[in-house]
Amino acid sequence: MPHRLRYCARGLAIASLLIMLHPNAGMAIDAEKRGDIVALFKEMGTFTNMDRMIEIIVPTIIGNLQKINPKIPQAVWDDLVVSAQDEMKKSANELEEPLITIYDNNFTDDEIKQLVAFYGSPLGHKMTTQMPQLLQQTIAMSQAWGERVGSRVEERIRAVAKQKGYNL
Repeated sequence: MPHRLRYCARGLAIASLLIMLHPNAGMAIDAEKRGDIVALFKEMGTFTNMDRMIEIIVPTIIGNLQKINPKIPQAVWDDLVVSAQDEMKKSANELEEPLITIYDNNFTDDEIKQLVAFYGSPLGHKMTTQMPQLLQQTIAMSQAWGERVGSRVEERIRAVAKQKGYNL
């Protein structure tokens, strides 16, 4: 038992030290900064874009699953897309508090105010409205790259494994 207590005490000491060393740990987010972060999310269209991104990402994920499971009828895949998108959109609000914390930890209040000003500008609005298209184009490009490189990676893995006496 004393052995376990020693480990618990050590763990508690390490956790306490980490909390003391982290500048924002254990502290509530300043109300003004919190309001600025929420305003930034509004200017960036964070949650509006999230819905659009879900509409782009989910069909891509389901499409990849469909390639692996071609015997499942298209109507089932269509239902899966709708179900997945619905669930993701319903639970998107669970991201708000963690996102606020991330922005709080990574930006000063002055930087948040500058970001609000940027996203309130014409260029910032363009960035916000273009983000779903940028994401869609990036996903398509990344998929093509993954398919191209994936086969080469698979060949190389098989060759290295074979050199070591394994057949994959």
